[in-house]
Amino acid sequence: MRLDELRLIAFGRFRDRVLRLGPGLNVVYGPNEAGKSTLVHFIQAMLYGFARPDLKVRRLLPEHARYRPWAAGGYRGALVLTLDGGRQLRVERDFARHQARVYDNVTGEALPFPTDTRGEPLIGETLLGLSRAEFTSTVCIGQLQTARIDPADAEALAARMAALQATGREDESAARALAHLEAREREIGSERARKSPLGAALAELEAVRAEVDRVRRARTENLGREAELRRLQADLAKVQAEEARVGAAIAAARARALEERLGRLLAAAGQAEAAAAEAARLREELAPLAPLAQVDPGEAERVPAYFEAYVAARAREAEVAATLRRQTEEVARLEGELRNLGLPDDAAGLEARLDGLQADVDRLQAQVAAREAAAAARPGAAAPSRALFWILAAVTAVAAVVLALRFSPWALALLLVPAALAWLALRAPSPPPAPDLPGLRDELETRRRELQDLLRQHGCASAGELKGRLRQAAALRAQLDAARAALDRLRPAPAGPVTPDPLDRLLAPLRIAAECSPALAGAVRAGPPTRAAVDAFVRLWTAYREADRRLADAESALERAWERAEAEAADLAAAGHEWAAALAGACSARDPARLREAVAAARAALPPAAPGDGGGEPAPDPRALPDLEARRAALQERVRSLTASLSELQGMIRKAYEDLPDLAELERRQEELAGQVESLERHRRAVARARDILSEVAGRMHRDFAPRLAARVGPIIEVVTGGRYRDVRVGEGLALTTEVPETGELRPAGDLSSGTLDQFYFALRLGAALELTAGGETPPVICDDSLVQYDDDRAAGAIRYLADLARGHQVVLLTCHRAHVEVARDLGAQVVDMTEGAHRAG
Repeated sequence: MRLDELRLIAFGRFRDRVLRLGPGLNVVYGPNEAGKSTLVHFIQAMLYGFARPDLKVRRLLPEHARYRPWAAGGYRGALVLTLDGGRQLRVERDFARHQARVYDNVTGEALPFPTDTRGEPLIGETLLGLSRAEFTSTVCIGQLQTARIDPADAEALAARMAALQATGREDESAARALAHLEAREREIGSERARKSPLGAALAELEAVRAEVDRVRRARTENLGREAELRRLQADLAKVQAEEARVGAAIAAARARALEERLGRLLAAAGQAEAAAAEAARLREELAPLAPLAQVDPGEAERVPAYFEAYVAARAREAEVAATLRRQTEEVARLEGELRNLGLPDDAAGLEARLDGLQADVDRLQAQVAAREAAAAARPGAAAPSRALFWILAAVTAVAAVVLALRFSPWALALLLVPAALAWLALRAPSPPPAPDLPGLRDELETRRRELQDLLRQHGCASAGELKGRLRQAAALRAQLDAARAALDRLRPAPAGPVTPDPLDRLLAPLRIAAECSPALAGAVRAGPPTRAAVDAFVRLWTAYREADRRLADAESALERAWERAEAEAADLAAAGHEWAAALAGACSARDPARLREAVAAARAALPPAAPGDGGGEPAPDPRALPDLEARRAALQERVRSLTASLSELQGMIRKAYEDLPDLAELERRQEELAGQVESLERHRRAVARARDILSEVAGRMHRDFAPRLAARVGPIIEVVTGGRYRDVRVGEGLALTTEVPETGELRPAGDLSSGTLDQFYFALRLGAALELTAGGETPPVICDDSLVQYDDDRAAGAIRYLADLARGHQVVLLTCHRAHVEVARDLGAQVVDMTEGAHRAG
């Protein structure tokens, strides 16, 4: 079969587009997004439609929405094809209405075709003998899909080829027999499938067995239920009696609690009266000391400290005054001694002048002596001395160098000797110039006279005496400066910020306290404060503070007593007692007499006290009320539980005798169901055994057809890979293995590069197509950019194989590579250029 004409009336991006194909090899060229993949899906849709083939109801594939026309209008197309026998057909499809019709293209006659359960004609299945999955897994190779075959499709292809190889008839495959046995096994069902015959029988058998057991247990249990009923009735009577006793104890405890609370109210009234009387007495006691309320407590507490600070300040003032007096006398004495020395105030200048004159006299005397000695000596006497030093230095230096060169470098240390001699030569005195001796003597006499005049002026016989007096004057001045500095420190500092005087702080509380005590008032008026006055204040303040504290305690006790009374009255009012309002009113009014009257009225309204348990014993302690109420609650719950158990047990006894079915009938039905279950399980085991045997046979059939498929795939992969791979093995699920030339070992095709793996499955698809269609209608082979991962050599090899295959099949190669077009053109292919929209022969 070959495709002659594709009419894309409204499909995807195309509208009213016609492409014509010829026999043999056809190459459709177009760049990316030119619509090549759309053409491939158009061919699939025209042959198989868009409905999912595995469902009984119509469910559309995603491609139906994907290829809906871009422009508004219909959604349809037409396909003209020629069968191997020469008859030309025209297929028309309306994808929007899910309608398809086939006509004889020459006569226009509508041709009938088998339909599926949805009423759609099976065009591709009838013409090619291939399902949609088989078509897309073999002869229609999509872009980048040659190495991807769905596992389910691979199993179906393998089963169909095994059936063809074993029997020559694809409808007698082991897969169909296995499917029939599996369907029969599903029909029988299992224990978990409750709606199947076996599951339903087992469920009913279990229900009948449970009912038989229930009847037998009911008959046995009813024998002891009546005894249990009598025991429960006795327990209920005991629990009800205990509940009544506990209720009476609770009533007695509550009455006692009320009596105790009223007693606490009376006690609170008595405490309030006592506290009020104590507060009145203390107020009378504090009345004479009322002025002390003006005293700050902190200042009152610090009065003793202020007095001690005052006493210490007075002592320091006396000590400072005595020290100031002594320092003043010492300054006067030192100033007198300094005046008696008769030295000027500038003693330092006088001492400098004395030292200068003395130094000039000494210098001039030395110069005169030197000039006189030089004049007495012979001229040039010092020159030989300096020359001698230079000669000795030169001789010593030469000797040191010689010794160092001949014996040891350490001899160079002798160079220190000539260095010392050279230094002496430099220091040797040069002959002085001719001196002016008379002038030096005159200047010496002048300086001596000035020195004598200075000594006579200050009454000293020698310079040493004058220097001693100067040193004495310096010592006196140092002592005088120290005395004056000490005197300055003792004098009061300039006035600074005013701070409270300790005496003022001390006198303020004392003056206030004097209003309360005549004795203290006299002490304050008498003069400066005394320790006796301070002690009197402390005693008075302590008495005031103690009385004030006791008054506060009494007022606090009074307030607490009324607060307790109000709390008790509020609790009683909250409990709903009518007489509690009078109690609350008396507490609010703070009236003890009124409260006593209200308590007496409340006691009169109380019911007579009852014994705790009706046996003459006293009422229980009110503190036991929570335990008693919890006990009663537990007893009431026990009564309810026993009552419910009695009702349930009585109902069970009645129902047990009313609803029990016939035991004999149940046992007969049980035996009948057991036989039915055994028969179904025996049948299921037989079917499972047959399925296992047939599976083994199907495995043998696969092992027989695999070499035949491998014989078709091997030559294809040899041409495509240029002879690199020849030996191909086909395994379970159409898995491929091949011999690697470098090692000679068999490796899975998945271990090869992605391009080589793509080429192996390209060969497998074509081999499977040839195997499936051998002896039937020859389908067209469609390749949508299937060579995209091939290098140039292998792409050329694949195109050469397709050209050879085109001698017996129509081959349509869609590509975006011009190199592939040129290779195919050289092999005589017909080229359709989608960019030009024209059909031209190669």
